[in-house]
Amino acid sequence: MIIAEEQQIEEEVASSEDKPLALFDDRIGAFAAYTIAADLLKLREIYAGYLMRITDDAWARRTERRACGWTLLETLAHLDAISGMFNTSVELALASQPIIVPGITTRSDLRAANRAAID
Repeated sequence: MIIAEEQQIEEEVASSEDKPLALFDDRIGAFAAYTIAADLLKLREIYAGYLMRITDDAWARRTERRACGWTLLETLAHLDAISGMFNTSVELALASQPIIVPGITTRSDLRAANRAAID
């Protein structure tokens, strides 16, 4: 019985390799292009409003109580750098290309690459 089930699964996987991924049912249009675009514009407005209210001295303030904690500027620079790396990785993966992040060849390179991106 188990062997028959395994064979059926293998056949289904093999037959699905030529088919595009099935789209999920989006009955309310939450993932329609216009909905996503409107959501991103709203998010941009929220971020812009937040960033405009930050005082000059707040940018240099530490986000943690520890002396080695990042400043607000370093934290936002880190998020920007990491999101850029993530977007590049997704684009390369979708194009079936190897994911190469400049400055990072091993995990131990991550700290220095992150610091360089922040600076």
